[in-house]
Amino acid sequence: MAESMIEGLAAEWDAIESLRDDLRKGRALIAEVSEKQVDIKMPSKYSRLLLPILNRMREAGKKLPGVEALRCEVRVIMQKNKRDPSEEDIQKYAWLLRKNCGFIKMKCRRQEDPEFQELCLALDPDLQGIVDQINESLARRRAAKAARAEDWDDPQVESDEDAYDDDDDGTDDCSDLASHLSDFKAACEESDVGTERSDVPELSDANMDQQVVEVPDESPGTVVEVPKENRPGTVVEVPKENSGPSAVVEVPKENSLPSAVVEVPKENSGPGGPQRDATAPQGSSGTSAGVKKTTFVPGVEPDARDHLS
Repeated sequence: MAESMIEGLAAEWDAIESLRDDLRKGRALIAEVSEKQVDIKMPSKYSRLLLPILNRMREAGKKLPGVEALRCEVRVIMQKNKRDPSEEDIQKYAWLLRKNCGFIKMKCRRQEDPEFQELCLALDPDLQGIVDQINESLARRRAAKAARAEDWDDPQVESDEDAYDDDDDGTDDCSDLASHLSDFKAACEESDVGTERSDVPELSDANMDQQVVEVPDESPGTVVEVPKENRPGTVVEVPKENSGPSAVVEVPKENSLPSAVVEVPKENSGPGGPQRDATAPQGSSGTSAGVKKTTFVPGVEPDARDHLS
């Protein structure tokens, strides 16, 4: 493109209020947007700079402007907005403008976003027919997709092998899936219950009848507990040495109170010698059950024996 074709480009840029404000705030005229060397993000963002250039390119048969001509216009727009750019910045801005114009020229016949398509149409208005066809095709696709969504016939489901109806009966009410899910939940519940039961030890009848014996210690009395079937526990308290005046043996009897107490004396347990104190229930003969009655007979002194003779 001849330099005369882009004359007045700086004045057209300066007429854009947002561009003037950015330059007066110290912002760059144009800068890279993404890490890629070039993509549609950058020309879409700086469309206010590129549109005037593309209009001139269309009039010149889509020829790209020269870098030197762009350098001159960049220097003018910067100076109009009280900026004193370096030659390095001017060179960078000119190359970025030319590179993005070439990118748009290459992408003119491809489907892009609306902002980028506007840039393409600025360069080649004849592309409007192609753009209309693309928009109509997109509209038809969206309508068909919406209709399939209403019929629960999403394209993703069609490509899923699990949605294939091998009996070809035309029905897909998911009843089989629901039944499989119910069976799976039931199996999981049974597995959980079996695991909980296995963690608890089973108590057999032999374990229930097992005798429990507490080992006696050095305390005054030792308790041996022996449970029996269908009757109260029998507690036998075995006296130890020097345990006290008497030892108590508690033995429950049938058809009696919960327990019967028999006090068994130890040797030298009291000043009066051996004695038995039976507190068990009395029998019909007036004696205590299981205890013999003892009668004390005093001895005869020698003097009394002579007197009697």
